[in-house]
Amino acid sequence: MATNTITALPPPSARAAADGRFEWATYFTGWLLMLTAISQLILRSGLWIYHGHVVPATVLTLITVAFLFLLRPRLGSFHELPAVISAFVIFLTTLIGAAQGLFIALWGADLAGIAQVEGGRSFLVTGGVVALLLTGAGLVSSFFHLGRPERAWRTATMWRTSWLSREVIALPLFMGGVFAWVVALAMGSDLSAFIGLLTVLACLALFVCTAMVYASVRFLQEWASTYTLVNYALLGSASGFTLATALAAMAAPPLVPTYGALALVLTALGWLSRGLSLARNARLKPKSTLQSAIGIRHPKIAQRAMGFMGGSFNTREFFHGKSAGALRSVKWVFLFGAFALPLLLLSAGLAGGVPGLLVLAFVVQYLGLLAERWFFFAQANHPQNLYYQAVS
Repeated sequence: MATNTITALPPPSARAAADGRFEWATYFTGWLLMLTAISQLILRSGLWIYHGHVVPATVLTLITVAFLFLLRPRLGSFHELPAVISAFVIFLTTLIGAAQGLFIALWGADLAGIAQVEGGRSFLVTGGVVALLLTGAGLVSSFFHLGRPERAWRTATMWRTSWLSREVIALPLFMGGVFAWVVALAMGSDLSAFIGLLTVLACLALFVCTAMVYASVRFLQEWASTYTLVNYALLGSASGFTLATALAAMAAPPLVPTYGALALVLTALGWLSRGLSLARNARLKPKSTLQSAIGIRHPKIAQRAMGFMGGSFNTREFFHGKSAGALRSVKWVFLFGAFALPLLLLSAGLAGGVPGLLVLAFVVQYLGLLAERWFFFAQANHPQNLYYQAVS
């Protein structure tokens, strides 16, 4: 007679352990190089002198390093993330969001006539190239999320009903508009303002399409909210204006006060909107339960087995595998890293006229947004997980 036995998943292989060690080594080496570069910029920009006194920059630096150190173990290994929390989608949405915010800032400066000021045109062209590079990097990362990248063009064919298809159309339109705007500026064409207007419209459409890819999924209550659209627009704009402030500090100082003030406002609004969305999601009650899933109204139901021994596509691709404590940790990491610390760094950098702090504000904010976007995907409770709660 056959009997059911409980089986344990196999332990990680030696190769997986070696991959983990390599990933950690790569991670710390990368951050060491980045922090070295930032420290050089800080020293060259006079961070240590502030109104004739020594700035508590050491404290800010230590806080930033601690944030970077805490970020990695909270997120886990990128190559272990399920499809619903793909690292490539995280990079796509955060990179293009920063590029969109940056372009809006640049176009506003173009309308204000900054191109007529000495060095202004060069700043706008350089900023446009940076926006193109960010958008291109996001586009490239999106291809790694596809099972068959050579068929990526087919994703645009369902534009009548699919927000993803509309995003696939809006992204190249935005990139093409930025490219045309940069060329027009470089050539001194009077059409730059008009091209910029069309590109801003494509930018706004891209914000809507990217957010609606998730907000339109009605059975995921955490995503199906107006806050999703507002947050995508505000957080992308905030990071873009923070980047614009950092770039202006090095190439167009007259723009720093305006850009910096808008970056502070957008970051604060993003913090408020994200906080409201967290409060909303905390009050949500699941529409599906074990009782409704199997059609039995017994008050106490516990799954003992899911019908097979071991994991499957469903158990791996629709759940992050992290504990509730890990999710809480990531939440506080991104609230601190994407909002609180950048506001502090921006304020200090603007008050002291210190470009290094403004650059650091963008770096920290972008890392915080990576954690925020991870949390956004991880917080979604997929109803299908009701069927996969135990392995036996």
